[in-house]
Amino acid sequence: MRWKRLQFSSLRARVLAGTGANLISQAVTVGIQVFSLPLFLHFWTTEHYGKWLMLSAIPAYFSMSDAGVIPVAANKITMLHAAGRPDEADSVFQSALALVLCAIALISVSTGLAFCFVDEALLGSDSRLALWLMILATLSSLFGGLFDSGFRTYGRYAEGVLLGNGVRIIEFAGTAAGLAIYGSFSAAAAGMFTGRLVGTLALASHCRRQFPALHWQLGKSSLQELRTLLHPAAAFMAFPLGNALSIQAITLVVGGLFGGAAVAIFNTYRTLSRVVIQLTSTLSLALWADFSRLFGASDGTMLRRVYGQGFVLGAAVSLVLSAAMIFAAPSLLSWWTHGKITFDRPLFLAFAGATFIGGVWHVPRVLLLSTNCHRRLGWTFLALSTLGVGAAWIGARAMGDIGIVLTMLVLEAAMLGVSMWLVRGVLTQADTGRPTVSH
Repeated sequence: MRWKRLQFSSLRARVLAGTGANLISQAVTVGIQVFSLPLFLHFWTTEHYGKWLMLSAIPAYFSMSDAGVIPVAANKITMLHAAGRPDEADSVFQSALALVLCAIALISVSTGLAFCFVDEALLGSDSRLALWLMILATLSSLFGGLFDSGFRTYGRYAEGVLLGNGVRIIEFAGTAAGLAIYGSFSAAAAGMFTGRLVGTLALASHCRRQFPALHWQLGKSSLQELRTLLHPAAAFMAFPLGNALSIQAITLVVGGLFGGAAVAIFNTYRTLSRVVIQLTSTLSLALWADFSRLFGASDGTMLRRVYGQGFVLGAAVSLVLSAAMIFAAPSLLSWWTHGKITFDRPLFLAFAGATFIGGVWHVPRVLLLSTNCHRRLGWTFLALSTLGVGAAWIGARAMGDIGIVLTMLVLEAAMLGVSMWLVRGVLTQADTGRPTVSH
């Protein structure tokens, strides 16, 4: 019993450290966004900066070049190591490394060749080189999932988050240096790539020393191992696809029915209300590694305890933050938009309700994702997101923009119910001492 108390105390310390690291990560994101605008506008015109933003939006799609395999592999590595099967964990790690190297080589060469045939009038040489270098920087970030697997396996999630954000800061510093010294698109992109490469190499060297059970080699890589990851990886990709539908497609519905001004109001309200989910996620993401480890170790009692307390705390945080946002929204909107967007209480209440429920089911979702038991949840989310676009159109025609938000609220409630039902199966698996870590 004393060991269990010590184990829970250590776990709680890791979760608190992970939550703090995630808050710092949010601060780094905000800081980079805040400093980017005046920095770029100091050296470029608004039009030039706008072109840079359009170029830099494209490489983001290449961050999914692993097709969801790397995060699924990281989960499996953590679970296998916790189950006392380090050799199998190392085989998964090396297989994932082989995939990352192949994806980087194939995409970097193919995109480089493709840009050689792009018409100069469509995309100038400086813009082409800049875009290619930004794609390389994005592809380099795929190694982040491999680093994560080591930090999670060894119970050092918070350290991994902090060092990963250190790489982001180095990348931003490189971008700023290239911009300040040469001032061209390609120079800024070269600085970005150099910063990312330096940070990645330094972090890879650190991981090789700190995590000796995971070897940066390819001798144990296996195509069959990668095949076993394809189904959960495909389901993992259902989440970004569903988010794209629920965010971008809904935006198009609002614009198509009510015009551009309504889109500005709708997106501003949605962005402000979703701060609740972003803050709630700092807790649930901090639980990810320990969920994987406890499930892999067949410690059903501790997993059930950690999940139960995490769920209650996550729901409480979501409720408090949602309520606080309702009271703060009028002042925040006035300050943020300089009074151009006014506060509509019924509309914002609907948004707050949707984001509150979204925050509540974040911990159940993370439990399913962290144990690779998310397939049914992923496909359900994608299906409901697809149906939600049509339902939002109907709701908007019947009730206006608030009809869209109420549709979103109903979909969030449905996902909460589905996720909690699926979690019961995961906890039962862990209780029986026969968790499935081979998928």
